[in-house]
Amino acid sequence: MRLKLKKFKTINAGENPPDVSFLPMLARRKLDMTGKIVLSLANAVAGGESGYKSVFSSRYGCLNGCIKLFESLNSGAGVSPNGFSSSVHNFPIGMQSILSKNKESYTAIAAGENSLELGVLEAFAQQSKVFFVCAQEPLLSVIDAEGEEPQEALGIAFYAEPAPENGDFELTAGQFANPALKFEGLKNLLENGGEICGKFIKLSLKK
Repeated sequence: MRLKLKKFKTINAGENPPDVSFLPMLARRKLDMTGKIVLSLANAVAGGESGYKSVFSSRYGCLNGCIKLFESLNSGAGVSPNGFSSSVHNFPIGMQSILSKNKESYTAIAAGENSLELGVLEAFAQQSKVFFVCAQEPLLSVIDAEGEEPQEALGIAFYAEPAPENGDFELTAGQFANPALKFEGLKNLLENGGEICGKFIKLSLKK
């Protein structure tokens, strides 16, 4: 499968906080860090585009929001409708679709440690104009993440268009004897070109 890569961007929120100043105040107030990363990246790589499909991938999505809802219930404070609606996994990409007035379909993926590369596979499978974004943020301490890599607030996104004959961005699907694709590996590929291989996909990019 081939695509023509048009734009890409990465965010490490610990170094450069995501810019959501372009959003209305009411929209900004609904966003957790994952949502801010998604909307900021969408504006950077898909701003001004239209008629594209979207793929959002995240291992944990808005899990921190769900935890806060349960804490609120346990304290007897109740749950606001806004708090509930903004805690579901597909909330960031749903809001992006609404704010951009993009009426094409979107997909939200959570697949454990394979979330990043299966999200990329889903993006290529669209074979249409597509916006892909993967985002994560540190989990609240109440979650036992023992044995996992240290969590950071990270995001990576690209916008691409179909190019079956002369695409510079190529994916081969399969089952490979490699660890799951990581943020840093995809970031390096997008910036420098070359080839990387995860558990289920092999990616190459001509620079």
